[in-house]
Amino acid sequence: MRGWVPIVTLAALLLSMPAGAAGPPQRIVSLNVCADQLLLGLVPRGRIVALSKFAADPTLSPVAEVARSMKRASGRVDEVLALEPDFVVAGTSSTRLSVDLLRRLGTPVFELATAEELSTIRSETMRLARALDAEEAGRAMIAAFDARLAGLERPATQASPRAAIFLESGMTLGPETLSGRVLALAGYRNAVQELGIQGFGHLSLEALVRLDPDLVVVGGTLDGGPALASSLLSHPALAELRAKARFVPEPRAQWVCGGPAVADALARLVPEGAS
Repeated sequence: MRGWVPIVTLAALLLSMPAGAAGPPQRIVSLNVCADQLLLGLVPRGRIVALSKFAADPTLSPVAEVARSMKRASGRVDEVLALEPDFVVAGTSSTRLSVDLLRRLGTPVFELATAEELSTIRSETMRLARALDAEEAGRAMIAAFDARLAGLERPATQASPRAAIFLESGMTLGPETLSGRVLALAGYRNAVQELGIQGFGHLSLEALVRLDPDLVVVGGTLDGGPALASSLLSHPALAELRAKARFVPEPRAQWVCGGPAVADALARLVPEGAS
């Protein structure tokens, strides 16, 4: 059946795998786009056998340019085993069957937790750094991240301008999401909380107009591309809002994951002219 590893192939791969080397992992495979950016900051590229299948996608990965020159793994168990990894990094949302099978076959698998808080970015970075025997690099990464945030953040107050995130299919993100927290650090109040939305929610075009935010973060592009959110920008109902509000493309690759690239998302959202 498709998706299953043939027994003969699997047996051959297992026989060819090293018995397990002492010391820090030297053959690392990433199955998670959020892990890619952390690995590239924590260990030399020579220790990374493959990045995730989405690593070179600039809409999802902040390390896409670097990833284009590196091997990428689809995540199939037979493919991963053929790379002879001594350490695999997956996400908690990764395919459970693959993760469980890799573990049963003796491959160490590290599961990176999803970060919805800045504190989780720091703790997960250090947890992975310790597993890779790269604690010094982990501390340096967090210090650089914190220094960048300190130079950019303008925490929102009751007097701050209001913003709304308007993504494909009308999805929006409230203040209790990582994107919402970045928005607040950029100096904006999240307008959708006025509709009772704290996490993931839906925002209609009519509701967006009624909210009348100062900033609209739009999924897709601003040129009326194929994404629903961007194509709706040409709707007549938005004409007045577009004339007075600031519209910016969603920094998806920078804030889709909890990692150092969140600082780049923050830099794109800080109100123009803020000091």
